Amino acid sequence: MYFNLPKILTYASSYTICADFLGTYKLNQLRNYNETAILPLKFNEYVNSIPKSGVVEDKTYRSKWNYLVNNEKSYTYINPGNYSFCYRNYVNFEEKWAMTSRFSPIHRLLFKFARPTELFLMKNNTAILKDEFKILGLSLRVKWDGYYINNTIHWISTEINSRFYNRKNPSISEKQRAKPWTMTRNTAFLVLNQYGSNNSLIFVENWKKDLVQLSNH
Repeated sequence: MYFNLPKILTYASSYTICADFLGTYKLNQLRNYNETAILPLKFNEYVNSIPKSGVVEDKTYRSKWNYLVNNEKSYTYINPGNYSFCYRNYVNFEEKWAMTSRFSPIHRLLFKFARPTELFLMKNNTAILKDEFKILGLSLRVKWDGYYINNTIHWISTEINSRFYNRKNPSISEKQRAKPWTMTRNTAFLVLNQYGSNNSLIFVENWKKDLVQLSNH
């Protein structure tokens, strides 16, 4: 069978460029979306609204998550345990890449999240945040080490490591590490805010998430 390699490469590059433009368009839609007041979901509905990409794109669901961030943080006691990332009320290149990767194999090869971000809050007040992603198939693991006191996490150090690369306190994470993160929660979710910022991240205890996933089968 005869293959016209230049033509194949042209089609592939054109498709990748179009996919990238589409990802940028969807990202800007999420950035420019104005939240409207809306009633919250049930706990299992929140968890089930998270797609495989990890990015909640549906505007109605984003409104409901943002309602949770802005209006339901009445509990101050934080349960030590293992937490998984669910949602954040802002977007950047990571969301763009996750959305674009759904329909672009080249984007999936260049950058891919290996698993959701995990947060570990120990009984001795140690805090650990773990991320793992792949660049060109190479796994990179990011670890944040710190401690929490009075519902505030103070990060001491960060580290990126892989099979061929290790870096302590990389510049990409130093700005986010410099300021403490405050913690509040409602009955089901943990909400993190970087000090002086309106950016919020929502986590859920792993056992609660597992229960929802088990009930779906």
